Amino acid sequence: MSGNFRLFRGFINRKGEKCVVNGSGDGTGAPDFNKADKVQNATNGNLAALNENGNLEDSGKKPSDFAEAEHTHEEYVEKPENVSPGHIAFFGADGKLVDQGKHANSFASQSHTHSIGSINGLQEILNSLTEQVLELRAQQVTWTDLERITIGDTGTGGQNRYDAYGLMNLINYANVAVGDTIRIVGISTSNVSVVGVVEQKSVCPNRVYTSIDLSALAQGNYMLQKAS
Repeated sequence: MSGNFRLFRGFINRKGEKCVVNGSGDGTGAPDFNKADKVQNATNGNLAALNENGNLEDSGKKPSDFAEAEHTHEEYVEKPENVSPGHIAFFGADGKLVDQGKHANSFASQSHTHSIGSINGLQEILNSLTEQVLELRAQQVTWTDLERITIGDTGTGGQNRYDAYGLMNLINYANVAVGDTIRIVGISTSNVSVVGVVEQKSVCPNRVYTSIDLSALAQGNYMLQKAS
């Protein structure tokens, strides 16, 4: 062979280091730290990893141990969109979370009560039943005339003054007690018979409050009666 060239070959020194010598075969050389050690007993298909010295080692992981960059998780639920803080979530037909549109305070506790006024329509039903009971009772009791009253006259000239629920200056004031069933029967106004109860009495001036809306009665003469 002619020309200028250098032949390098390698060997392992006593320290187990990879070395190269020049073509003179003088046995001198330094470890080749630019080459990585070959992994011994590596598992076929495993990914290689670098150790702290820069040499290769078996990572213990295969490509199949990792998910694709774009993937989903069946054990997780996607976050709902367009939600309001504090709203309760529920599961839709597809298993995803949906904003229910209600807060926790939109619901009553398992143990709770209702007042009559809070139940829609119940107060009206009770009032209607009360009127029916009073009408039925009116058909079964004896009525005693107390005195004649005039609706529509607020003067004091021998007539009774009134407001929506109360009669004032009754001559027979003492003969009416709270809880009494009373009736106002039309004299000049025919076919009028309204039944109610005495709810309250006051002394000065003497006033009898009733469950009857007196302002709903037409102007005219009536007889105030009490059930006996």
